[in-house]
Amino acid sequence: MPSRPSKRLQTFRNPAPGRDYRIHMSLPEFTCLCPLTGQPDFALGSVHAITREGTLVIASASGSQLASYVWGAANVIFVVGAQKLVTTAEEARERIEKARATN
Repeated sequence: MPSRPSKRLQTFRNPAPGRDYRIHMSLPEFTCLCPLTGQPDFALGSVHAITREGTLVIASASGSQLASYVWGAANVIFVVGAQKLVTTAEEARERIEKARATN
């Protein structure tokens, strides 16, 4: 195993280029379940905006992912791009409205 990350992208030849693939990756450290509650130790999520004060703003039409954030996993890892950083909650709401209008 290398001691430093490499900037070289490793590629390989596709043995069946005309075939559709489904790729499944199992990462046991992120799929562990608590033996007592049956809930996962970790969940991976996304937010629509983060305010300067650190408020996470999540909007959902169905609310399907909200339960896992609140009552599910013991730890939630949010993947957030710099474009989602906003100054105020009002700016976050405007960002959500703009995204909703374009979808």
